[in-house]
Amino acid sequence: MSNNFLTEFLDFALYYAKQSFAVFPLKPQSKEPATAHGFKDATTDPNQIRTWWTENPSYNIGMATGDVSGIVVVDKDGNIGAQSFTELEATLDKLPTTVTQITPGKRVDGEHTGTGEHLIFKTGGQSFACRNGVAKNIDIKANGGYIVVAPSVHPHGTGSYKFAEGLTFNDIELAELSESWIGWLQSKEQTKKKAALEPTLLPASEAIIEACRQEVVKCKTAVEGQSGDKQTYEVALIIFYDWGLAEIEGKPILDEFNMRCVPEWDDKKLQHKIDCAIAHTGDKPRGWKRFAHPIEGGYHQLFGAFVLNPARTLPSALAFRRDKYSHPEGFTLRYYASDFYCWSENHYHRMDKDSIGGMVLNWLTRSAVSIVKDKSRWFPANSKNTNDVVEALKSACLLPVEVKSGAWLGDGEMSTTTPPIFAQNCVYDWKTGDKYAHTPLWFNQSCLNTAIIDDAPTPIRWNWFLNELWGDEQASKDLLHEFMGLCLTMDTSFQKMLLFVGPTRSGKGTIFRTMSAILGETNVATPTTESLTDRFGLHPLLGKPLATISDARFSGSKTQIAIERLLSITGEDAVTIDRKNRDALSVKLPTRIWIGSNEMPRLPDSAGAVANRFLILRMTKSFLGYEDRTLEPALLQELPGILQLALEGLRRLHRQGFTRTAYQADYIRDMEDLGAPIRTFVREECVLGIDKRVASNRLWHTWQE
Repeated sequence: MSNNFLTEFLDFALYYAKQSFAVFPLKPQSKEPATAHGFKDATTDPNQIRTWWTENPSYNIGMATGDVSGIVVVDKDGNIGAQSFTELEATLDKLPTTVTQITPGKRVDGEHTGTGEHLIFKTGGQSFACRNGVAKNIDIKANGGYIVVAPSVHPHGTGSYKFAEGLTFNDIELAELSESWIGWLQSKEQTKKKAALEPTLLPASEAIIEACRQEVVKCKTAVEGQSGDKQTYEVALIIFYDWGLAEIEGKPILDEFNMRCVPEWDDKKLQHKIDCAIAHTGDKPRGWKRFAHPIEGGYHQLFGAFVLNPARTLPSALAFRRDKYSHPEGFTLRYYASDFYCWSENHYHRMDKDSIGGMVLNWLTRSAVSIVKDKSRWFPANSKNTNDVVEALKSACLLPVEVKSGAWLGDGEMSTTTPPIFAQNCVYDWKTGDKYAHTPLWFNQSCLNTAIIDDAPTPIRWNWFLNELWGDEQASKDLLHEFMGLCLTMDTSFQKMLLFVGPTRSGKGTIFRTMSAILGETNVATPTTESLTDRFGLHPLLGKPLATISDARFSGSKTQIAIERLLSITGEDAVTIDRKNRDALSVKLPTRIWIGSNEMPRLPDSAGAVANRFLILRMTKSFLGYEDRTLEPALLQELPGILQLALEGLRRLHRQGFTRTAYQADYIRDMEDLGAPIRTFVREECVLGIDKRVASNRLWHTWQE
């Protein structure tokens, strides 16, 4: 299969499936699964695959690795991975030539790390597990994992995945890993399993060390010829296995015991007993005697466990937060607007209401003990104690509802422009161009799915597309980029909505999907005019910077409710948001509104307030019947360049306000007339004045005409 053999994502996905490789969809220009269960949804069923890529032809392609596809992949990341791979081959042996995919590589601090490679091997009846970091910048993708495959687009906008020339599935057969590599990977897996069973020991407290010393003092003296060797080793086990002391902590205790031995052991033999005791494995975890030692205070770590008091829920909550959500710059768990939010690399994401309870329950079950009558017991991790800890966790992590998304939570003030832009690769000061590292001290609930690249190529296809829509109407293009730029920030102070009016297949959906790809689909709500009027219709807008209504229908008895809600959202008013099975919230939504319609909407509004909230983009050309199916995949590869145009539009917006198109005033007047026909009649047919009179029947007949 050459890289030019197939041209569409669907065709590639079907080809892979035909070769018995299980595939599933990833979000456009992303490595994030587009299905609920990710690689577990991978299939070779062509009907399911067609359903997925018909839903969104721009989905990237994920290929499940391991037994399901019969492949194991050596993943070399960039130039560093290539160097590590060369060193591995020198240590083990050179791997046979096999199907090879070129990965575009990522950008770190604006620098390209170099292209990487996926070396795809057949499992050959062996079973492998995913192993990240087997060497520097080298991962093994197998059971429980997946790779992104051609022609998918890299999230950093560095290009598309493609197969190496002459090394595609059509060119050569998949090779098997050599025996030395298989043995090395299996030894890595055994090491991983052993490490998972062995708890991590923290430095022992003085009380623990003294308790160990007192037990050793009571041990009988080791005498040569009277099982002295065995007695000394048993003492070493008490120190380094039962109490789990580190060598620097336990050797002085063993030295004290050695002074009583007849004769004393020399340093070499004594060190051998220490090494054997530290390496000893048994049916109890290393350091198990620490459990029996009473600990004072709210919580204290033993060997990967916390001693907790079920009656003191706040210390338990603080222990959970410290263990699971610590970061060098602060804690990464927040409770805001009745939801828990967790920071992940570049933004805070809302956690499912049940997930935090499940995590606390699992943590209490596996990581906590309680002391009962000076004896350790596993913590009683029942539903009541779990709920109590979760309630305490809410207080420990609380952020006031007055805190806005994008707020700085650290001490003092940041020097960045407020509000900054939270891009995939940085926190961006759009006025100065300065870039800052992401930190949990920024409370941003969304982050762009696109990296800001200063020297991004000019988006040629995007500019061509806009010329197809508006020709020489530069004002329309400028207005679009200005509103796109505004949606990159959390700024709602302009109090405007964007309305696209044009015939079917006039480009509205393409623009909507391109903006969604820049922001990330999880950051865009897609309500309908009908759903906005539902009791719970505003809930999906929480924390979303953009809501797109792609085919607006303002009709029916609830139209007035939809209008009122649009006015409240764009007017920065606090709105009451009902949520299923939860308390209602009263918050200001950070959501900008884009509406697409085939015709000018009729919005009942005698005051004209709604019409003046709109900025309007007119689209006159329909592409129905001759759509370009290659356009959107091409635009996805130009996202960094399109993002730069949006940033230029944002700066222009703050310099001079929104660009006024030649047709804006006329369209607003038409919208006002449609929404208030009586006012239009009075303006066009009547002369107003305190001395003016007209017969009512004449007025009525004129109105009817």
